[in-house]
Amino acid sequence: MSIPVQPTETTIVQKAYRLYGKSNPTTTDLTNAINDGIAKVKEDLMEEGREWSPLRRTSYTAVTINVNHIQAPTDHSKPISAVILDGTRADTAQTGTTTTITLASTDTGTVNDTEGKLVVIKGGTGAGQARQIQDYDSGTKIATVDETWTAPDNTSTYLIVDEQKDLHLKQVWNYDEIQQTHLKDKPINLYHMADDAEGDFYFDYTPDKEYVVRLRYYSDLRKEDTDTSANPRYARILRLFEQVFIQGVFVWLLQDDSRIQLELPIYSNMIVRKAGELLYPNSSSQSGKLAEDVY
Repeated sequence: MSIPVQPTETTIVQKAYRLYGKSNPTTTDLTNAINDGIAKVKEDLMEEGREWSPLRRTSYTAVTINVNHIQAPTDHSKPISAVILDGTRADTAQTGTTTTITLASTDTGTVNDTEGKLVVIKGGTGAGQARQIQDYDSGTKIATVDETWTAPDNTSTYLIVDEQKDLHLKQVWNYDEIQQTHLKDKPINLYHMADDAEGDFYFDYTPDKEYVVRLRYYSDLRKEDTDTSANPRYARILRLFEQVFIQGVFVWLLQDDSRIQLELPIYSNMIVRKAGELLYPNSSSQSGKLAEDVY
């Protein structure tokens, strides 16, 4: 059985133009429909809710000692949970491949206390990646990971995770009351301070060592990387929302057309139905309370 061709932004706007009655749109037509029409659909989806299940993401960010904040992911919309990761084995890799990392020559870890643990690339090549170690050779220091990644090299700093502790997401208005930057310790609370971009996440205590924060969050569809080779998840988003995008771009094309009176309600209903399927917790009528920010 052949696998259906994945939709792309171009094929979506081409289908919208066919509905509009224009079978051969120009390159300029297609570009405008992608830049403006698809962007309008994304805006409408994000106005419906911020907790779309296909937009759940995970990031790993290294904490800088003596600095009480980290930058939010560039596509961040709303946090789900945060965990602070710690360990006694943090160093610089010797080299690596798409399936391995060679730990520092001075690493004293054994097979038993290495296999099964998470290794996080804190900085250098591959920063922000995390994989589980499924096999380790204590002689060669080569750790084989469970999934492919960007190959580490001798600029890649890493952490072998021994401890995970939940960070409490706190509301922003409590921040000034609780923040204690003059005290150094392992952070307990995390606050998202939004600005004109994505903002920063602030800790209550100034970190006393170089931890790693694992953040689970909802991304902003409007900020998703649309390069499906670099971000294959975007292809899944286009597949899941294909008909919504087609109808939405069609409506965008009908701005000065009387047919919009019929097609706009169809488009609105499609978004509501899709919200019932994919907007956490699988019911658009329940999303209001859950969509409130809890930082």
